[in-house]
Amino acid sequence: MPEPVSLLMLQFLDWVSSRPRTYAESMDAWRSSCPRLTVWEDALIDGLIQVDSGPPLQQPEVTLTPRGRAFLNRKQAQQSAQTGRSKLDDGGETRMTVACLITELKQAYASAGLDCGDGLLPPADESAIDLIAEELAMPVPAELREVYRVHGGQEYVSPGTTGLFGQHRLHTSAEVLEHHGIYCENCMLDPLPAFPPPPDEWGSWVPQLMPFASWDAYDLCLHSESGEVWEFIPNTGLIRHRPNIAAVLREVLAAVRSGSVPQLGTLRGPT
Repeated sequence: MPEPVSLLMLQFLDWVSSRPRTYAESMDAWRSSCPRLTVWEDALIDGLIQVDSGPPLQQPEVTLTPRGRAFLNRKQAQQSAQTGRSKLDDGGETRMTVACLITELKQAYASAGLDCGDGLLPPADESAIDLIAEELAMPVPAELREVYRVHGGQEYVSPGTTGLFGQHRLHTSAEVLEHHGIYCENCMLDPLPAFPPPPDEWGSWVPQLMPFASWDAYDLCLHSESGEVWEFIPNTGLIRHRPNIAAVLREVLAAVRSGSVPQLGTLRGPT
């Protein structure tokens, strides 16, 4: 029997192993009606996970089987040999993939009674993601591809802080192209300004930015070359800045877990 080696399978097994997971939690986070995403079913069929019923009145728990644990350890060791480390450590905290961060964030929203995880769409087709690259003539960074392989966008929920990224709602691929076209037509300077902007100056729009999420007139944009996230406001320019999408997700997740409003802090932020 061939071993499943997809990135999504490794993310799923790592997610299961990171802390105790109930059956209901796993179903909500990973079971999909999309025929392209069968990670839950594949892991069961291949004997990588098991559902333990446990004592009466206790929710069934999903755990790795010995085969699943050995498989995950082996793949992580292979990644470690390729990159010099299998996981990055940030202040003692294991850094999760974007897909796992989204799963954790949705669970945190639900536990806090927030509707920021509502209205999320099914995964985008690869053709829809590729269309962004074709229309804009620049690559779609890996992190944004990973986001769209989890959810292809988000419907409008209600006014306020109701987006996947806290205040910011996830765009569909069509909205990325729409917002990019509007900003290129109305906000682009000639000649183009230096990028990134100096720390003490507001920056201006550049065509390498992909608007992937928005709140009112505030767009979170991903730079196609650096992978950095900038918040753009047409009447002001570039304000908040984060090193990548994962950093945005971690910051919002920390805010939710601390009981704070799930939004990005300080204007420019860490570089």
